[in-house]
Amino acid sequence: MFFSKIHEHTIIEISQGDYIAITAESFLIDRQSAGLSQHTLKFYRQCLDPFISYCNATSLKLTGEISPDMVNFLLHLTSYLSSVYSLAC
Repeated sequence: MFFSKIHEHTIIEISQGDYIAITAESFLIDRQSAGLSQHTLKFYRQCLDPFISYCNATSLKLTGEISPDMVNFLLHLTSYLSSVYSLAC
């Protein structure tokens, strides 16, 4: 099963069998090649690294193993980091 994620003008195909860490790194490389600022890329990395660490600690390896609860956790973390990051800048 494939899911297409559209980021601006780029379509990233994500398979249920893709590795989480590789998918995250591919996303960051894609965003860098799209010309996003270093601050934005740093923010994305700050959001993804704790999630990837959590996945590794709980032996989650494939994107298909990510539950809706985990996605909600990542969205909550992103919102929190966004507010903290904006205060620090």
